[in-house]
Amino acid sequence: MSSVDLSRFLLQETTLGAITSWLPWESELSDLAVGDPAFAAASAVVLDGDLDAGDLDVNLDNLYPRDHQHPLPFLLLVRGSVRARAVVNSDFDGGTHLVVLGDLDADYLITFDQETFVGGALRLRRAWWGIGEAGNLMVRGPISAPALIADGYRVDDERIRARHGVTNTAFLFRDGTDYLPRAHACCVIADKYVCDDDSFDDEQIPNGVVDWVEPFDVLDAVTGGQDPFAEPICDPTEDLFVPEPDLFGCSEAELRDRFSAEVSAESVVAVMAHPLVMGRCETYDHDLIDEDRRYSVRRASGETPARLTIVRVISDPHLMYRFHHFEARRSPCGTTSVELLTQKSAGARCEPEPVPEHRVDHYIDALSCFRRLREFLAESV
Repeated sequence: MSSVDLSRFLLQETTLGAITSWLPWESELSDLAVGDPAFAAASAVVLDGDLDAGDLDVNLDNLYPRDHQHPLPFLLLVRGSVRARAVVNSDFDGGTHLVVLGDLDADYLITFDQETFVGGALRLRRAWWGIGEAGNLMVRGPISAPALIADGYRVDDERIRARHGVTNTAFLFRDGTDYLPRAHACCVIADKYVCDDDSFDDEQIPNGVVDWVEPFDVLDAVTGGQDPFAEPICDPTEDLFVPEPDLFGCSEAELRDRFSAEVSAESVVAVMAHPLVMGRCETYDHDLIDEDRRYSVRRASGETPARLTIVRVISDPHLMYRFHHFEARRSPCGTTSVELLTQKSAGARCEPEPVPEHRVDHYIDALSCFRRLREFLAESV
């Protein structure tokens, strides 16, 4: 698709420092313009009115021909609203930031590492995708978009999850270390754009997506007039894993007995000694991936007991993951049993804690996951 020629609009070329009074106070660019002389001298382009591109794209990488005499501006400030087929920016190094004081209305909004500020409503017919840890999306007004994808990008995720002035079907929020089940990725991106199995290194099993998609392929599709997003876009937070049906009718005591019998110290040791686990989980940071679950192992050391961990992606928007830690502990009388622990999220501030026996739902999920792990290992032989 063609990008709109901004020369048809009346533009004012200035500097960031000269337009500080026009910049929204929430914008990080406002702080830079006031507090850093180098940024205050950065070039800015102002459009005093609406930017209506019709069916064309607004490509922030192609505002001007690339040459050293006329580099891209640091900021495009639109003192009205923007309407376009797509608004895109793919420059990780020195791209143009966008501040729109009015509404932004488009099919797609894709930005790499730049700030995007919308003072009015953000209305997208397909998707917003923000990529890169330096990027930031801020929207004062309501947000409407089938898919909102924060790929390392900063965004008010609490507002989106609470649906506070936000209408959307799918929301993916991840950083560079997050594991993303392939089925989740395909909820928002057409399958042909999801990473192929051979993109994984030798230490991973190709049934999950870590570097889940090549962003430039998606960007090229959008700017080429194609739609790379799923049809229809659906909610990727639906559970992929269904607990074993035979466990739902168990009483608390029956479930505890089954858990003790099936998740015995001997069975946990056997899992940890499996060749695939030994080869793939050399340290606690190495994982086996199985659809919406990943498995890791901490070997016993001194007084630290061995631990088998199963992390499962779940639909709870506040937790995102459910942790099952199986620890083989020796009692004072010499017997060994497995204790089930969990934690609210990863990190030292959320240390694992024992799961109370009355948390039947957690024991059902943990036992179902353990059964699936044993099946997974048996299938790999």
